[in-house]
Amino acid sequence: MLSDLTYHKVKADGERLGMHIKGGLNGQRGNPVDPTDEGVFVSKINSVGAARRDGRLKVGMRLLEVNGNSLLGATHQDAVNTLRTAGNEIHLVVCKGYDKSNLIHSIGTAGGMSTGYSRHGSRASETGSELSQSQSTSSLDREDDERLRQLH
Repeated sequence: MLSDLTYHKVKADGERLGMHIKGGLNGQRGNPVDPTDEGVFVSKINSVGAARRDGRLKVGMRLLEVNGNSLLGATHQDAVNTLRTAGNEIHLVVCKGYDKSNLIHSIGTAGGMSTGYSRHGSRASETGSELSQSQSTSSLDREDDERLRQLH
């Protein structure tokens, strides 16, 4: 049974949300435990920003709703746009998605079995070639996205 959690975050003027997301309909999967899951997941919490300051969002949580807008069935870009335009007061509905610590433990004990993930955490294709992180992860802070594009 899923238990939804509701968070109300207030960003200070000029403060970034400070998180990255993965997943979405017809996009790169955000849930490494279930490749058929097309949900939107928190993939990183930056060292600064409203998400870090608040402290309740965790990597692996599934985002269900932003300010009353459902992310169920949303594409990755729709989710990014919804979060970027949410303003300084953000009402999030999330639920537990996957536990990052369990994932790291299972990778460490896989006994040579392919997990579909490189050591850098980006998803690998079925043929084993790695995708760049910019294809599978989006920062909600525009400057971070620009830096990723410049690196690739």
